[in-house]
Amino acid sequence: MNRTETDYAIMTFDDGIVTCTYKDKVVLDLDAAKAIIKQRKETSDYKAVPALVDARHVKQITKESRDYFNRVEGSELLTAVALVASSVLTRHLGNFFIKITYRKGKVPIQLFSDIDKAIEWLKKYRLEEVES
Repeated sequence: MNRTETDYAIMTFDDGIVTCTYKDKVVLDLDAAKAIIKQRKETSDYKAVPALVDARHVKQITKESRDYFNRVEGSELLTAVALVASSVLTRHLGNFFIKITYRKGKVPIQLFSDIDKAIEWLKKYRLEEVES
């Protein structure tokens, strides 16, 4: 299992899925978005993989960071994204992100409140065989 940590998130790559867990009360601005995309690619060894994004602790996401996540750099090497949100605020941000940012349908994305269900959904988007 690969694991990396920055000021913004902890990421792991295990069982063919990269997991991004945002740190408590993180504000995702453009610099954070760039760092997170770089971290995701490094953590997954630059492989095309599905991503589990635990956004339950995100405090704010700026328009510039949403735009960056929606550009080629943001979706490059992603096969699918499961966004996990639990509070009313993070679910609202998640729905907004899905409707506005991913409206072009470049990468399948779905909002979940249950991590286990999110992982099950992501498993069908793994491109490589994973050893059990």
